[in-house]
Amino acid sequence: MASYRRAIAVNPGYAAAHFNLGNLLRNRGMVDDAAASYEQTIAINSEHAGAYNNLGKILKGLGIFDEAIGCFRHVTAIHPDYADAYNTGVALKSRGDMKGAAESYRRAISLDSNHALAY
Repeated sequence: MASYRRAIAVNPGYAAAHFNLGNLLRNRGMVDDAAASYEQTIAINSEHAGAYNNLGKILKGLGIFDEAIGCFRHVTAIHPDYADAYNTGVALKSRGDMKGAAESYRRAISLDSNHALAY
């Protein structure tokens, strides 16, 4: 974590350092700080699929489903073959959109036949 923070201090526009710091923070349960790191990654690189996807996962976990769905849909718009982004199904299901959730899960499975969450 210290190394990523140092890299960011030296080069604030280093998207990979912000993203990797976000991953460490998320793994430690520091979701607010992780979300901020992902948002910074996105501010630097608006097509960073991993940052959008992981931010979507955080928002989904916090029950902020509309914003989570927006993140996942952004990923699938710029990277339609990014199977994990079809985790939109979880958020759609939580909003009561079973048809949309099923379609999302089917798409994830079509891209990755071993996608356990989609099954």
